[in-house]
Amino acid sequence: MTPASGPPCTKAAIAQGLGVPTANVQNKYCEDGWAGAEFLEANEQDEAAGLLQAEGDAWVNDNRQSCGTPQIPEYIQKRYCEVS
Repeated sequence: MTPASGPPCTKAAIAQGLGVPTANVQNKYCEDGWAGAEFLEANEQDEAAGLLQAEGDAWVNDNRQSCGTPQIPEYIQKRYCEVS
C-alpha cells in the first residue's frame, strides 16, 4: 500500500534496501512510506525483522530505529517492531 510515487513493494526492492539476496526475504508489508520484512541474514541461518523507509524510489534500512514512533503504521509496528 505504498503510494505510486514511492518504491515498489516487492521482495527485490526490499532485499536491496536490506542488503540481502531477494530469496532471503520471507515476507513483507508496505504502508504509508514504510515497509517491514522478515528475512534471513546474509548467512542464511539467522532470522531477522527489518524496518525500511521510502526515500525516493528506493527502500532504506531504518535498522528499526523508528520503531515505537507514531509515524510507523500499526500493522508494521506490531509485526516487525515488536519482535526480538
